[in-house]
Amino acid sequence: FAPVPTEAIEKQIAAQGHTSNSEITSRFADGSLGRAISLDTEFFLERREMMFGALEAAILKTDIGSLLQVAERMNDAKNKDVFDDSIDILESLIRDLWLVSINAAGSLVNIDQRSRLETLSTAIRPKEISAWLEEIETLRQNLDVNINRKLAADALFVTIAGCG
Repeated sequence: FAPVPTEAIEKQIAAQGHTSNSEITSRFADGSLGRAISLDTEFFLERREMMFGALEAAILKTDIGSLLQVAERMNDAKNKDVFDDSIDILESLIRDLWLVSINAAGSLVNIDQRSRLETLSTAIRPKEISAWLEEIETLRQNLDVNINRKLAADALFVTIAGCG
């Protein structure tokens, strides 16, 4: 099936009475109406803020401790089932950061965070951001062969912090 246009997803979400944050939800769904409808918006916004904090810690402060705390929270027993969702959210933020850094911000997922993304983009090169996206793909491949999620998340955040 072809991806459903963002506008159509947004209209469907609004028709079901979920008007709050329908634009963000529809953009994050990446063309999947089912994903948009099932997305827990409160979780998404909370987790996105956590991931944004991690990016700010990495780019503006090079704070490896904060990044490892995020990795720890991602791997907490109560978050075990949402690890992949957390990686998806982080990837969407990094992708948007890359788009802003190359002046191609027309298709941002996290459009409401554009000014924060622009601030971060002035402190990092697009090549570094691109390397982070590659690291996320490597992490996903490693998870397919049952690598330890805690080690994988720690390694990802150490790389993002520029320490790896």
